[in-house]
Amino acid sequence: MAGRLRARGVAIALALGAAVVSLLGGVGAVPAAAQPTVLTVPTVTGVSPSFGPPGGGTVVTITGTNFTSAATVAFGGVAGTGVVFVSSTELQVTSPAGTGTVDVTVTTTGGTSATWAGDRFTYM
Repeated sequence: MAGRLRARGVAIALALGAAVVSLLGGVGAVPAAAQPTVLTVPTVTGVSPSFGPPGGGTVVTITGTNFTSAATVAFGGVAGTGVVFVSSTELQVTSPAGTGTVDVTVTTTGGTSATWAGDRFTYM
C-alpha cells in the first residue's frame, strides 16, 4: 500500500516496507524532550553454541543487531536467565530447561526478532 497520510502537522509517506515521517509547521528549535525516538527491531544472526542439555544451564552467545541493555532472550518462548549485554551486536544468556529444537528470540522496546533457521538451539 503506497500513499500519503497527513494528520495534525505530521506527514507520513507510505511505501512498501517503509514509512517516511516529515514534521510540518515551520522551522524552530525542538526541545530535547520532544525529539523523536527511533525504535529498531532486533535481529538474531547467530547462536553459539547451538545446542545444550535438556536441563538448561548452557551459557549461549547471541549475535545480531539492535540489542539493548534491557533486552530479554527466550528459547522457544521460555525466558533465558542472566542476560548480559556485551554490545549492540552481542548478548550472553543462560539457557533454560527445554526439549527439542527451539527458536531463540531477542526482545527490546523495538520489538521481538523474527525467527529463521539461524536462530535455533537444540536440546540434546
